[in-house]
Amino acid sequence: MEKKRNNKKDQQQDQEFRSLKRPYPEPHQPKSTNKKKRTNPNQKQSFSNKQKQKQMSIQTKIQKKEKNKQENKTDQSTQKQIQYFFPSVIISGGQTGADSIPFKIFRLLKKKGVKIKGWMPKGFKRLDGKGSKIAQKYGLREGKGGYHCRNKKNVEECDAIIGFLTSKPRTGSGTTKTFNYTVHGKYAFEQMYKPRLVDWVVVNDLKPGIIFWDITNQKIQQMSEKLQQFFDEFRPNKLLVSGSVEKTYPGITNLGALLFKMTLKNQGNRRKNLKN
Repeated sequence: MEKKRNNKKDQQQDQEFRSLKRPYPEPHQPKSTNKKKRTNPNQKQSFSNKQKQKQMSIQTKIQKKEKNKQENKTDQSTQKQIQYFFPSVIISGGQTGADSIPFKIFRLLKKKGVKIKGWMPKGFKRLDGKGSKIAQKYGLREGKGGYHCRNKKNVEECDAIIGFLTSKPRTGSGTTKTFNYTVHGKYAFEQMYKPRLVDWVVVNDLKPGIIFWDITNQKIQQMSEKLQQFFDEFRPNKLLVSGSVEKTYPGITNLGALLFKMTLKNQGNRRKNLKN
């Protein structure tokens, strides 16, 4: 009897248990890969700001590079303007006076890399008798003839000529012949007259040439500017120096040397001013 009672109780409990709604868990589903991650709006803004900053930095770098290129171009253009021309070789006939101008500034020319060359007459003729010493010291060569042969030989080697004359009558015949032979190709004396307003004249035919009259300390600055214009315009690599002897024009050697010194000094000052 007791067993039957127990079975009935069990059956009732089973029915009650079945009647109850048990919350069964949902079956496991794999996470979808297509789901978008949730991001904060603040994070989006910070990310976009970083991108903008990167773009701005790239743009600034490009702008800086362009500016540097432009500055380099301007520097190169200014450097080209700064490079004032000066001959690399000075040709001399070895005589006293104007021919001795390059000897007076030999050290300065050597520092600038300018060489001295030229032909002297046979026997190294020179008015003070120091021709052989001058030739040995500065590297001048002995010609086969006299003064005319020397003049023609030096003209053949030059690209341009600078002459120093005086207004005194019956002077400068050798310089005038040499100048005419250089510029026009004729070794002949033709009287050259000084202009009224200026103390120089520039001639350009076969070769360019410039002549200065009556050089003095007061005229050197103005003549130096004209000489630099002559160099910049014609750019002669080999310049022949010719002019009156010291006996005809006392002080011509020192004045001519001062003219060349002033020209080189003005070149340095102009470079500094353009750089600043």
